[in-house]
Amino acid sequence: MRDVSSKNDRMIQRLRTQTETIRTLIALPEGQLQAISPVSAWSAGQHLDHLLKVARAIMDHVVKPDGAVLPKGVNFVGRMVLTTGWIPRGRGKAPEKLRGAVATHEELVAALDRLVTMIGQIPLETLTRQKRATVPHPRFEALTPFQGLHFVVIHTGHHLRIVQEVLAAGKKAPALA
Repeated sequence: MRDVSSKNDRMIQRLRTQTETIRTLIALPEGQLQAISPVSAWSAGQHLDHLLKVARAIMDHVVKPDGAVLPKGVNFVGRMVLTTGWIPRGRGKAPEKLRGAVATHEELVAALDRLVTMIGQIPLETLTRQKRATVPHPRFEALTPFQGLHFVVIHTGHHLRIVQEVLAAGKKAPALA
């Protein structure tokens, strides 16, 4: 039998490690963060802004569940993403309010700090006991709190990989005169 507590701890630790990576990336020069590359339609900074918005939207429901059980659980697409830990590139469109925007260094730091605070507020007993879907998702119908946390880790990793590609492509680009 799996130890649910250690599974929760591992997921939270993965998210904490990701936040450390985000903090390092946010510290890069603003010109480097906001440069567009042929790798993506968004800059590295826009990806960071987007992943922080999504993480906060999901974590709001994980940290402060309102107790409302949603009528449907996770759909097939959501199950595939949660099972494989992989999101295909360029397939989904972010809802308007969650799209990556050009954000200042201070805005990104503030958003990251809010996320770090939320991680410290995750009610572990809810992750362990709540087996019904209480976290709405625009593409996957609804998630349990643990699935919500798992999605945040997968989604954040997906965008961190894109950020690395965008930054690497920018280093190879010739300097503009």
